[in-house]
Amino acid sequence: RTIGSSSSSSSMLAELADVLCYRVLFFLDERSLGAVVTSSSHFLAYSADAALWQRLALVRDPRASEYAFSWLLAQGKVAGTPNWRGVCRWLNPNVAEPVWPEGTDDDATCADVSENDAAAVGSQRALPGRWDDLLNADGPEHNVELPEEVAEAVQVGRSGLWGGQSPHLFRLGPNRLLAVAGGYYAENTGGAEVRPLHDVILIDFPADPADRAAPHLTTLIPGHGVTREAHTRAFRNGELPNEGHPQIHGAASDLVPGGHRAIFFGGGAPHGQLTAATSVLALRPAPATPESAAAGDAAAGALQAEWEPLEMLGDTPSARQGARAVIFENLFVIFGGRERGGTCLNDMWEFDLDLDPGEPRMWRSVECEGRAPSPRVWANCCHATYGRWFVLGGSEWQFEETAEPHDYQTLYVFDLRSRQWSSLAEPGPGFTPPWVVASTLVPLGSRQVLYLGGSMPQRIGRAGLTAEAIEHWREWYARMDRPCLFDCKTGAWSAREATLGDLGAEVGNADLGLASANRRASEVLLRSHLSAVHMPERGSVVVLGGSRYFTGEYFHDMLELKLPSSCVESSAMAVPDSDDDSFMSVDDAVRADDELPNEMPVFMRGARGESTLTRGLRGRLRGMTRDGLLDVAQYRRILAM
Repeated sequence: RTIGSSSSSSSMLAELADVLCYRVLFFLDERSLGAVVTSSSHFLAYSADAALWQRLALVRDPRASEYAFSWLLAQGKVAGTPNWRGVCRWLNPNVAEPVWPEGTDDDATCADVSENDAAAVGSQRALPGRWDDLLNADGPEHNVELPEEVAEAVQVGRSGLWGGQSPHLFRLGPNRLLAVAGGYYAENTGGAEVRPLHDVILIDFPADPADRAAPHLTTLIPGHGVTREAHTRAFRNGELPNEGHPQIHGAASDLVPGGHRAIFFGGGAPHGQLTAATSVLALRPAPATPESAAAGDAAAGALQAEWEPLEMLGDTPSARQGARAVIFENLFVIFGGRERGGTCLNDMWEFDLDLDPGEPRMWRSVECEGRAPSPRVWANCCHATYGRWFVLGGSEWQFEETAEPHDYQTLYVFDLRSRQWSSLAEPGPGFTPPWVVASTLVPLGSRQVLYLGGSMPQRIGRAGLTAEAIEHWREWYARMDRPCLFDCKTGAWSAREATLGDLGAEVGNADLGLASANRRASEVLLRSHLSAVHMPERGSVVVLGGSRYFTGEYFHDMLELKLPSSCVESSAMAVPDSDDDSFMSVDDAVRADDELPNEMPVFMRGARGESTLTRGLRGRLRGMTRDGLLDVAQYRRILAM
């Protein structure tokens, strides 16, 4: 009676049935949904509705819209309707295709595979990736910026690419990254006083994945050179004279979905420079100017950045470095880290990001179920499948192997909904990745996770950084041309390989001719404390910065690991252009040996009687020049050696 006429009643009841059908479908995954639609013509009609798959994708992962646009770009389209059903598959590790697949006989026809690799293809060995340089800010052609009008060395180098130890790299969307530089130590080996860099840089890539032009850099917030006196004074006071977050090096961070804010907590070094501050790096469209109006579309995506402190009430996590963070459903969650004095932690804290005006923002300790990872610093974490946070590696920064059983090689997963720890893979009879600290875990879609770089301080030995020990420095770092891959569907680890393209072209000199692959792999691909993201629209993983702390080397560069799926159509998100010969050729891609020779770092022993500057050493000198520890003339003399 309240509904009205019988015709309107029937219409509303039919609409209610449609709503209920949609609600039922939202609880199903792709496999179950496929079974339902094949058994019912009524549900089959719903399955043809792109809006259903779009809603399913957004329910599964709020980042689905970003993946959808990447899907279009990966297929060479700048506009169009995304394949939302394909996006749903991409978000489900049980049905997604691997981004870095195993080799097959059919794949042997790829022109990108060299003769040496062709034999491996038939035996199901994975096709190799390829490393290339994107930008090397410390190469001979990218020295410290020296404007003629700049007189003080403290102002040198306030543009260009900066990375250093423990930078932060976020993917804002297709072909756009945000970088926040970390820090470096001025000492020749190791160090106690971390020196901040803190540059905030917008990185824009060409829209065409086949375009090999260098990405465009826009410095949103320049780093601030700190003089020796100011740094010493600040170090004694336990703070730093920098705007923005007090310590980027060692801070925990994550990007809020939507790409408008990045949250930072803590950071520093455990010998007097730690902070417990919480900050927001806010990104906003840049205001229109006559110059931007003249630029038109080229300036349409211009951004500006600003640091904002977050005032917290009540108890807070202790000041720490090397903690990790993830954002999930408006919660900023941190895990682990190392306190002042060196004590490592495995606690978890969280706070709400979106609150009503006037409501106090407070940290709260997270009560977890299950067996948590042991206390550790510089763990390796990623948010691959939405709602599941992967944690692996790290250590208590010990310089020798532990005789007791440990869990640093166990892959943990934290369910962000149920607040429960579990383990996906523990060391066993199959392939197990090494125990690595300060590497990076990179999600390749929802199915695979790439384990890249990192250091192994436990191999140094109790005696520390002696001359004899330093001869074995190559054994202290995980090779990035031999990464590891975890498959969330099969629950198994596997090894991967990558060849060297134009990577490290500056290595060597005219007398040596073409630098050996072993030397290039040693000088450029052994590093820890790096940051990396997967760019599906380019079919690659991009790496920013990193360091070799134990030999005093710090990198201000961007590398690109081109994935073999960019010529294999079995990967749904890959660039399916088998005619593109820019990925790899026999002539310009070589493979380093499985064993790298043990010897002193090249800049410590010289080469043919000459001092040789490595890329990482140039990076330290570049930072020291900006901070006034080297004057410009002295810096130039060193580069000319």
